[in-house]
Amino acid sequence: MIKLFLIFILAHFMCDFITQTNYTIKKKELYFKRKFFRRINIGLTEHVGQHMVVTLLLTFLITGVDFYLTLPVLLIGVIHYFVDFLKVKYSEKLIEKMESVKPEKKGFHKYLLERSSFHFILDQAIHILTIYLVLLIFGKVYSPTIMFSKFNDFIYNNLIVSDLNRIIVILALIILLTYGSGYFIGEVLKDIKRLNSKKVLSMEEEAAATIEKNELDGILVEIEQMKKNVVLERSWEISDEKNSKKSIKIQLNSFNEIDDNAVGKYIGILERFLIAVFIILQAYPGLVVLGAFKTLTRFKQLEDKSFAENYLIGTLLSIVLGILFGGLIYFMLNDSLFIK
Repeated sequence: MIKLFLIFILAHFMCDFITQTNYTIKKKELYFKRKFFRRINIGLTEHVGQHMVVTLLLTFLITGVDFYLTLPVLLIGVIHYFVDFLKVKYSEKLIEKMESVKPEKKGFHKYLLERSSFHFILDQAIHILTIYLVLLIFGKVYSPTIMFSKFNDFIYNNLIVSDLNRIIVILALIILLTYGSGYFIGEVLKDIKRLNSKKVLSMEEEAAATIEKNELDGILVEIEQMKKNVVLERSWEISDEKNSKKSIKIQLNSFNEIDDNAVGKYIGILERFLIAVFIILQAYPGLVVLGAFKTLTRFKQLEDKSFAENYLIGTLLSIVLGILFGGLIYFMLNDSLFIK
């Protein structure tokens, strides 16, 4: 009964992280034009349809054809549609609302809710919980108590797991290692860019104490256009109180987007995959060589402080996730037929 749950999870990761393209994501902003379908999202419909088809095909391929699974797959798909619809429609609005709350009135949950990375984790957790609960309703998976007991037995090597289940889990971990981690790192960097943008947008308010607003209009318009790629360092002072001479110094540090392209995406995937391979083979010196090689390719760009900071965060996150999922894959392989 665990096998079916694992298959559904694997299918979910395949469709959410591998087959979902940027084109599909952009189509989530579009709706059908026909009168009776105007409230139906085109991108979400295609995405959920893909989920259902892949889930059924993968299940039939591994466990055999069982058309009774069509109903739970359909129910999971419908819930998936509405969860994603709420995320697309209200996630950014919720983040903006949480950002507008004064710091002294913010609880820990509000700090989490203003982070895109937290919304990403929450979205995946809801989807996985949905899959489990629907399968539980249809009697296709163990109860929470039995699931916890079997997981505990597995951790302490008191449970023999079939090689097929191990393979399914390993494939799911590989998807999280490569594509899933890339999505998460992108959300973390998006949070950092958002914080930098907030600093830029707050400049007008801070500078108003010493400089008239109309003197800043032209500069602020230019900064607003560049805010995605700009970190602003600023200082201002009244140099002569008698003459009321005002001045402002603005230093703009431009930097390239951190791997915001297809090449960078696949470099990150390959990097984490190699880290996992080094962990599995226990070839730890390879991690040092990989880190040094990656740094050399960015050596000139590291002279830019803003780029260096973002690059360091992205790289460290990639390494940590590579080690984490590499360790989990090693654990799954350790007692299987692959490693004796």
